[in-house]
Amino acid sequence: MQTRVFEIYDSANKDISAVCEILKNGGVVALPTETVYGLAANAQNKDAVQKIFAAKGRPADNPLIVHIANKEELAPLVKEIPQEAQRCIDAFWPGPFTVILPKTDAIPPITSGGLDTVAVRMPSNPVINAVISGCGFPLAAPSANISGKPSPTKASHVIEDMQGKIEGIVKSYDCTVGVESTVVSFINGEVRLLRPGGITLEMLQKEVPDIIVDDGVLHTVKKALSPGMKYKHYAPNCNVTLIQGSSSAFCDFADKSGLFAICLKEDEKHLKNNYISLGDNPETTLFSSLRKLDELGIKRAVCHAPDKSGTGLAVYNRMLRACGFNIVKLPFIIGVTGPSGSGKTSLGMAAKNLGITAIDCDKFAKDIVESLKTELCEAFGDDIYKNGKLDRALLADRAFSSAEDIEKLNKITLPRILSALKQKIKEIEKGFVILDGATLIESGGADMCNRLIAVLSKKEDRLSRFSKRDNLNIRSAQKRLTAAKDDSFYKAAATDVIENTATMEEFSKNCQELLQNIISFKER
Repeated sequence: MQTRVFEIYDSANKDISAVCEILKNGGVVALPTETVYGLAANAQNKDAVQKIFAAKGRPADNPLIVHIANKEELAPLVKEIPQEAQRCIDAFWPGPFTVILPKTDAIPPITSGGLDTVAVRMPSNPVINAVISGCGFPLAAPSANISGKPSPTKASHVIEDMQGKIEGIVKSYDCTVGVESTVVSFINGEVRLLRPGGITLEMLQKEVPDIIVDDGVLHTVKKALSPGMKYKHYAPNCNVTLIQGSSSAFCDFADKSGLFAICLKEDEKHLKNNYISLGDNPETTLFSSLRKLDELGIKRAVCHAPDKSGTGLAVYNRMLRACGFNIVKLPFIIGVTGPSGSGKTSLGMAAKNLGITAIDCDKFAKDIVESLKTELCEAFGDDIYKNGKLDRALLADRAFSSAEDIEKLNKITLPRILSALKQKIKEIEKGFVILDGATLIESGGADMCNRLIAVLSKKEDRLSRFSKRDNLNIRSAQKRLTAAKDDSFYKAAATDVIENTATMEEFSKNCQELLQNIISFKER
């Protein structure tokens, strides 16, 4: 198909009549709006609308937004306009604001995605408004990109995606808002925010204080009541992970992982590796930045999640879908567990060599255990404390005598240790943290971990290591060895397993390689 490109920068341009003629004949034309470029066709012509779906590769159950040029054009398209809807229309039209209302038969099912409602907005861009007025009918106009890819905010984006697929492209100014319109449903007496945009939640609350934020804003949904809810959207070919955390933690994460970053303004001065900054107005630069990843040939990147206030909610919503809900909350926690004496400390040392903060949970737990004197004495005898100090060898001898005693010890110590550990992690402003603990799985600590490494070794090697380390006699050491979980227990819970069967030097090298693969997100 031959695609005509029109350069139109104002509503008086003579080419507007030629654009209207294409649309009147059932064609599709990409038009600028203040939000993103839209792929427009006669909203009341099902054959024309079908061409939009074909050009985009868009699923048929994904509803389209209908665009009008005057408020008076809304009434024929909907069955009713509630007072709350009218207040918002008066406050935000023309502008990046879409209402969802019960539709009339003037809107065919293909336009509404098979729903009995229709999404309508009145854009503020003078070019598309002049085209709508010239046509004399409303235009269905989803974003003018291949379905699922980043929305176009520049004419060059549209030409890249749609050249040869549609009849016309209007080349005009870059879009000023940069993210799609805010979508609010006014159905069955409820006012519900379905998609955040340039009209923020805070602005909406001034008009309708009881507005509900739909679960689909921050989560996936089965049924799409609005465009941009159901499917993975706005995504580049690059594999992008959304990172939640402070600026210092994000920068540490990006630098240690070595991954390309899409960052916020506050991150710029701290990042050492390659990045694209969203600058002062992330909503206007996000889609261009996502497209830039593919232009640069980046295969994997991380994106710093913004604060969810104001337009940040719209940016966060788009990032979520661009990342396919692939989210990491910092710090990224790598758990290291395994039977006592297996060699977990060596892996902790490898982490230190990579600049990763490591918490020895066993050492951390000692201070916590010291504060549990009353409970421990009641369970295992007053004599486990001598001269005010815990006799750990005696406690171990008694606590590891049977499964019942082990369970008794765990019930006393693990909940308190886990609670303190969670608090400590909250205070760490780092991208990665290693948790090294023999009872991570049993305590529930493994549930906090993004990855869990099980370190395993032969029983005779473990016996020698922990008996020397903890100054245990043979009988006590054998008790602990007998009480330990089988290797299968750790293998079943772990995401990664490393065997400590090589020399110390070789094992340390293997530990460092495994950790490097994990923090750089290499495929397993």
